[in-house]
Amino acid sequence: MVSADGLIVSWNPAMEHITGIPRARAAGRACDEVLGLHLEDDGPEGRTFVPLRFDEAGSHDVLLTRTDGSERWIRYTSNLMPSREGGARVVS
Repeated sequence: MVSADGLIVSWNPAMEHITGIPRARAAGRACDEVLGLHLEDDGPEGRTFVPLRFDEAGSHDVLLTRTDGSERWIRYTSNLMPSREGGARVVS
């Protein structure tokens, strides 16, 4: 789980397995700092890298480079969750 401001709130064993990054190294840090920038698609000049998106609800596909250097496509979902003030905020 990632907060609306992009900080990793929770990092479960499945994310450890998928990324190769232990929970202690991920929790509380900025998601983009932990995972880096990821391939959105191949453009005419080669790979185009973009940050993960937390500004809107929906599913997004990204190419993740694991700690061992292997690459893996993953899909993450951002969802609206109520804020303490009663409005909505996006979290992933």
